[in-house]
Amino acid sequence: MITCKTWFAILLTSVIATGCGKAPPPEPAQSAFPAEIILTNLTERVSAEEARPNKDNQSVAADFNLDGFKDLAVVRKLESNSSELAVYIRDPDPKATTGSEAPGYFRVATFQDSVVGRIVGIVSRQRGRFTDIILLMRHEDGHTSMTHYQNDGIRFRQVAEPEQTKLTPP
Repeated sequence: MITCKTWFAILLTSVIATGCGKAPPPEPAQSAFPAEIILTNLTERVSAEEARPNKDNQSVAADFNLDGFKDLAVVRKLESNSSELAVYIRDPDPKATTGSEAPGYFRVATFQDSVVGRIVGIVSRQRGRFTDIILLMRHEDGHTSMTHYQNDGIRFRQVAEPEQTKLTPP
């Protein structure tokens, strides 16, 4: 017959062997946004009218790829109470691209925010010759965070995860 002392020793040994019942560390949360936006992805051409923000949209106009033309990053509100970010690079030679003088843009990225929050602002930050973009996000629990995309003239790279840059407490 096993005594109470023996049972306790077996139980204690099994708890220690299994890591004291400690839960595994949580996996890092994924950002709602891509890790990078490639500015040289010039395959989808859109008209200047389609790229232009309307009065309800927020936008940043800057020369993202350093070709001498103003490019656009536009945040549009969608009907589903969410938002999307679209990044457009100005077509430097529309006549060669389309045979017309009409200005246009290449859409290099479009993505929607997640169901856990909504893009509520976009700002730019000048860093030497480059213009970075920063997205402000309002989350369901009420806190605001930011996602910073650093520009190197070829791509925007996400340099801060939203959970690392909470601006207001939940």
